[in-house]
Amino acid sequence: MSTRDIESHLLEVYGVSASREMISNITDIVTDEIDLWRNRPVDEVYPIVYIDGIWLRIRDKGAVTIKVAHLVVGVDVEGRKHALGAWIAETEGAKFWHSVLTLLRNRGLRDILIACCDGLTGLPEAITTVFPDTVVQTCVVHVIRSAVRFVSYSDRKKITSAMRTIYTTPTVEAAELALKDLDQQWGRQYPGVTDVWQRAWPEFVPFLDYPPELRRVDYTTNAIESINFQLRKITKARGISHPTRPRWNCSTWDCGTSPATAMVNQAPEPTGGRPRSIVWSSTSLDDSNSDTFQRINDPSLTRES
Repeated sequence: MSTRDIESHLLEVYGVSASREMISNITDIVTDEIDLWRNRPVDEVYPIVYIDGIWLRIRDKGAVTIKVAHLVVGVDVEGRKHALGAWIAETEGAKFWHSVLTLLRNRGLRDILIACCDGLTGLPEAITTVFPDTVVQTCVVHVIRSAVRFVSYSDRKKITSAMRTIYTTPTVEAAELALKDLDQQWGRQYPGVTDVWQRAWPEFVPFLDYPPELRRVDYTTNAIESINFQLRKITKARGISHPTRPRWNCSTWDCGTSPATAMVNQAPEPTGGRPRSIVWSSTSLDDSNSDTFQRINDPSLTRES
């Protein structure tokens, strides 16, 4: 929310008239507490962690540039989702992800059972360097999206249906046969499709060892899309300004089950006035209707494909 939104909300809901200057002064006071909360300790173990990046338009030093928000969402042992943090960087790379994971380890994270991520080069190695026993699972939806880029629109539905037989098979051997059938049927016309699957195969096959209930949870990073949606909504309406103070260098904001609020200071107005602020009230990502993995994220495989 911007200071203008907070001003309107206070007047409409509570009948309180507060100037934008007063609101800005109040949010400035709580920044130290927000900093402490953003670097709070996390759980020692998360059975599943989703890792993904989203490209955003961010105003930095008076110019609008495209940067990446690196997002991490963990699922605790009770089946509840927690946003562990978001970090802004110029580009998405395995080296930066390594620093993010190291920071989470310093905050108390000792082990991740399954890390679900996209097919970024070097990311699996970055994860296993910090957490050696973690099973890295490539997001199946990302593999499908990468594969269909090489397919004409008229054939996408047919090839998508053929690829579905790969990730719905009960065993690795059956999946290998399905991949061979896909190559025989479409490999000559679209060789890039099978190339994508072959490159992703080492990080895809762990998915086939899980029961169907667990496959629905870790086959995609869509659990993180709710945060991405809010970020796109905010940046489309107002944009985000990259903070310049050193204490914001590592993590721009964090959200989870705490009632704290997170704030990002905007650049000063061209007229030389006070900086404005965008304030996010942290929202609980818990699924209050479920304590099981089966209902954390239950999209239809057919619908995603």
